[in-house]
Amino acid sequence: AQTQTPGNTAVPGGNSPAPSAPSVDDQGPKPDLTSNSILKRYQGIFPHMGSSLNYNGWRGNNDLQDEATMKFVKENFNSFTLEDEMKPNGVLGQWGNELISKEEALELGYIIPDNYTEDKVPKLNLATLDRIVEVAHFYGIQMRAHVLMWHQQTPDWFFSRNYTGGKAVTPEVMDARLEFYVRTV
Repeated sequence: AQTQTPGNTAVPGGNSPAPSAPSVDDQGPKPDLTSNSILKRYQGIFPHMGSSLNYNGWRGNNDLQDEATMKFVKENFNSFTLEDEMKPNGVLGQWGNELISKEEALELGYIIPDNYTEDKVPKLNLATLDRIVEVAHFYGIQMRAHVLMWHQQTPDWFFSRNYTGGKAVTPEVMDARLEFYVRTV
């Protein structure tokens, strides 16, 4: 049996009506089908239209350093998401790990959580991120971070005692390191 009432559509095999979907004509802004720019086409419908970009990409794809690419991005998007630059390999470095004192880290503006019990902190290399922010500002495009912590793109030494690549730290120490990294970056 099917139930049908005005303003509702029948639900096959059901005893209660399902509400009708609103007509497409009743909904808000419509796409501008005359524009070739995805940003302009969906302006007023989607507040953010973005793409994934990189600064020092794999296989030489340096999107954020290429003027032609950025001209295309500016025409078609108002935000971008970084691929790998904010992940630990990009900020901490895969192989080298310069350590600084907690006092030096605080002077540099790092956020050291109260539960951080170690004397040393890995020095962060934020130079690439600074350049990326400059590019985003220059083109007037919002930047979004991708994943700040990804186990496969984090140097092994970040998980080890004294940041040496040896035995793993306790979960409590790792929690403090993660909080330091995420809140600082």
